[in-house]
Amino acid sequence: MIEDLFHRAGFPDGAFQTLLIGSKEWTRFWAIPRVMAATLTGSEQAGIEVGIGAAEAYQESSAGVGGKRSLIVMPSANLETATSTAVKARIFNNGQSCIAAKRFIVAESIAEQFEKLFAQKWQR
Repeated sequence: MIEDLFHRAGFPDGAFQTLLIGSKEWTRFWAIPRVMAATLTGSEQAGIEVGIGAAEAYQESSAGVGGKRSLIVMPSANLETATSTAVKARIFNNGQSCIAAKRFIVAESIAEQFEKLFAQKWQR
């Protein structure tokens, strides 16, 4: 999605690319002159490897390694869709995913209804 946003904003092809690769595979990309930075979402060990590689190549890096992901539900949300998404986001890969929703921030005016629907869908 981020890559698509870059394209839609008018950046040239290749200005931003998403690579779904293992932490051992990325090191060869530092040798490519047009690679300016790396971001990572992964394990602590992958974060260490990317950080070391970035330091050795004098490059920038950013790592998201096991943070707490929030799912925010506003009063204007379609609650059927929001609760279905919330359940999927929480149990994706049994919750063992760095992008799995770890907490829900729900507008107070819809919180009770959200909780009820969430509980119903969780039990399915």
